[in-house]
Amino acid sequence: MSKIKSADKCSGCGVTKSKTFWDYPNGTMLCDKCEKKFGNAWETKNSNSAAKMSGWLIFFIVTLVLSCLLNIYLGYSDIAGVLIYLNQPNAFNVYLILFADILIFGGIVVNYAYSAWLMSVRSSNAVPFTKLALVAFLVTNIISLAWLYKLGAEIPAAGDISRAFIYPIIWLGYLNSSKNVEEVYPVNSRKLKTLDYLLLIVPVVGAILMMFA
Repeated sequence: MSKIKSADKCSGCGVTKSKTFWDYPNGTMLCDKCEKKFGNAWETKNSNSAAKMSGWLIFFIVTLVLSCLLNIYLGYSDIAGVLIYLNQPNAFNVYLILFADILIFGGIVVNYAYSAWLMSVRSSNAVPFTKLALVAFLVTNIISLAWLYKLGAEIPAAGDISRAFIYPIIWLGYLNSSKNVEEVYPVNSRKLKTLDYLLLIVPVVGAILMMFA
């Protein structure tokens, strides 16, 4: 941001007369009054819109979309496998597992889809929500693995382990260390909403319910 002497129009209030106009990266300007009132917020907003997404950041958003599609497939397969046991004597456990599966896979799909959208539109809650979505995914998988151990089931294949644990850990590291992420989503403009927390706990709740089946 720089200050220039000009007769241009303020992008904030529309006045054309000001001793000084403050020039911003995307070509907008603020008069002295508006600059004092909300100059910092305006600069953050315009810095955010001016920063370009790197190839790695775009690739990460693509992986979120692909993860949604993969979990839709995995959820459908898992739920279809549970449905065939609905007529068994221990129907309560079957219904509990079915409900838990819906929460787990439905929650993961919604969280990742929402994360991809937030990151794409550069929302103020994009980075904190996406980080917590990855943490929720990791915690859900840890609990699910404990449930499989409880049942005496086989250890998942290497590919499943990689998807469940390595994927979230790698991208959490990226979101915490990337300079491009800081430029595109300024730290001082990040915030979470109440609905975000409700969405984030859904798959974890599903995994906890599974432990009682």
